[in-house]
Amino acid sequence: MLEVLSKTKLCQGAKRVLQLMARRRIDRRPEAVSYLMVSYSRAGELRRAMQLLTMMQKAGVRPNFLICNTAIHVLICKAGEGIEVFGTMQLVGITADVKTYNCLIKGYCDLNRIKDAIDLIEKMPCKGCSPDKVSYYTVIGFLCKNKRIKKVRDLMEKMVSDSNLIRDQVTYNTLILCSPSMVMLMRLIIF
Repeated sequence: MLEVLSKTKLCQGAKRVLQLMARRRIDRRPEAVSYLMVSYSRAGELRRAMQLLTMMQKAGVRPNFLICNTAIHVLICKAGEGIEVFGTMQLVGITADVKTYNCLIKGYCDLNRIKDAIDLIEKMPCKGCSPDKVSYYTVIGFLCKNKRIKKVRDLMEKMVSDSNLIRDQVTYNTLILCSPSMVMLMRLIIF
């Protein structure tokens, strides 16, 4: 039920379900709190979303990577606050996964910080987490929209050589959807 409510702006309903779970002594797993955080963020109530994180910590519940990923996702477009959560996450010993990095990469692109997004992709293997296609496609899509053809080509070469990911239909669809003129770019990349 919380999952369904998190896809709407009905954060009060999600909050009531979570309170009911507490009253009935039903274990509130991190997923439940994560759903409520997402619901608050969809309703534009970022402060309340982050208050949940604080309440968890005060209750002695250590946030796991799911909660941290949700917090990063909620805050990433708010002047880099998601980046701070990422730093805190590392300080308390929670290991980031590819979803965490993909949230950061998307946030960097949304903030027009493409160099930081590319740097993060390059640093991921050193941190024990290889970038996946989503990591690359996020940046490639941003670069296509900004007509940065050379960077797209470089990043696609890096995707194949460093990460052993092959170009597929999604790769080419990303290029085509960004701009009809990207068909010319595809020809340059393929041949």
